[in-house]
Amino acid sequence: MTLALPLCADHQQQRKKLLYGWAIVLALCIPVAAKIGSVIGNDPGAGWGLLVGLVVFFIALYKLICTLNVLDPIRIAELGGMFNCASQAFLRQIPDQRVI
Repeated sequence: MTLALPLCADHQQQRKKLLYGWAIVLALCIPVAAKIGSVIGNDPGAGWGLLVGLVVFFIALYKLICTLNVLDPIRIAELGGMFNCASQAFLRQIPDQRVI
């Protein structure tokens, strides 16, 4: 099932900012954590710095992947699908065409 979901200019700009923001966090989290660890200057400090960097890396990766999807698919079938993350304003614009 292929869906083309247009976004209004405001939501498109908001999504672009989120994508860029999470990509920057993703790119910088490990080097910044390594620098923090080196500033602490001892082996446990470096380890804790890298651990924090890895945690932030995986959180940023998860948020980036979530931001890529405009809708969150729950179930997709040949004739339709069910999705999360649609606002009520968006849903009011779509006529109800349920097939039971």
